[in-house]
Amino acid sequence: MAIDEAHARGLAVVPSVAVFPSPPLYATDPSWITRDRDGTPNSSYALAFSDPDARAAKLPLLLDLVCNYDVDGVFLDYTRYPGDDWGFDDPLLAAATEERFDARTVATDSAEFARFRELRADSVTTFVSELHDAALACNADLRIGGFGGPDPEGDAAYYGRDYPAWARAGAVDDIYLAIYYESINDMRTIVADNRAAVGDDVALLGSLTVYDGVLSSDDELLRATREQAVGGVDGLWVYQQDWLESLDRSGEHTSELQSPCNLVCRLLLEK
Repeated sequence: MAIDEAHARGLAVVPSVAVFPSPPLYATDPSWITRDRDGTPNSSYALAFSDPDARAAKLPLLLDLVCNYDVDGVFLDYTRYPGDDWGFDDPLLAAATEERFDARTVATDSAEFARFRELRADSVTTFVSELHDAALACNADLRIGGFGGPDPEGDAAYYGRDYPAWARAGAVDDIYLAIYYESINDMRTIVADNRAAVGDDVALLGSLTVYDGVLSSDDELLRATREQAVGGVDGLWVYQQDWLESLDRSGEHTSELQSPCNLVCRLLLEK
């Protein structure tokens, strides 16, 4: 088994799961899928996090992984709404009505819609907290990782992904920070701002993006590593590993990139 092999080599196994896609839930109850202002269900079957029944139906699908396999953690990807056009679900609309506004008709730059965004983000945080408690009940050593960045306020407003709130609630152990297309010169500030937002009780893991040629040389990877280290990351992850090397037709390695481990070790040796 792949997990046993990884553990035998001293590697932790932390599978990534895309949380919001939920086609089986749509087949059971279409109201468990988020909707837009017109009531149209999301075509990716994104979860209506605000619905307690939808959350209760989603949890077992994730718990099967963390409770029945010898994994060391789980990385919660896509734990959010698809964007600002989604989340107009019955529980959130009812909550807005109680506060005397209709989320479907207010302007997106209004105070009322800002409040709707808060309600939407709170529902996602509730789901992460519920998952945390249920997962640790069957696997006390599990590390739960959330995804976010680089702008925590923008994440919360646009996606309902308030990952600093997850950290404050103790619902996650790690934050995987996506610094994909940002300039290397901005990475130190981005990391520092996120460190201030999530606090010191979670591990903040910065990203090295080799995907699509974003960081395309050893020098760029070293600079990105250095800037994020100074900013305050606790570790680094690679997006995406398969882009680290390219092979020509003869099978010879043609990429100048080395493994992230070697790069980080080189950086430490320089200090």
